[in-house]
Amino acid sequence: MRKQGKISPIFLLDIIGFLTIVIAAVLARYASDPLLEIAAGLVGAIGVAILGIARFIGGPLW
Repeated sequence: MRKQGKISPIFLLDIIGFLTIVIAAVLARYASDPLLEIAAGLVGAIGVAILGIARFIGGPLW
């Protein structure tokens, strides 16, 4: 992933996507209001979209 001290932008998109999904999971776990559950679902969908864009641009992880 690292080339001469630089981090690939695709790798950064992967990290942002995974962190967004983790935030959505925590938000959904502790949501006491149905509106927060909807927000958690939207945040999770954004995270999945970010990962999809990263995989479309950068190719598969393997």
